Amino acid sequence: LVFFSFSVFSSFFEKTIFVSSIRLDAVIAMAFNLSREESLAMIKREMVKVNQKITLKAFQNLNPCDIISVAHKGRIKIIDNTGTSRSGRIVMKIKIYR
Repeated sequence: LVFFSFSVFSSFFEKTIFVSSIRLDAVIAMAFNLSREESLAMIKREMVKVNQKITLKAFQNLNPCDIISVAHKGRIKIIDNTGTSRSGRIVMKIKIYR
């Protein structure tokens, strides 16, 4: 009798980002250091999934625990919206999996 143990080691790091809104295109742009135009183009080319479903809505608002998959870039898990900065930007804590 042989038991196999498989474990998946995924590398991730936590990052705090400051976004103007909780829109999908803004979060992708800040997480992967892209412009909003580049993140919008990726969404239009169906390269982005939110919670395992392809989305074409760049204006979609995100919630804590949402998982965003971006083809050829990685995955983002939103941990928490921690508040706002002095300049009025939203502070979000995320995990980026590569």
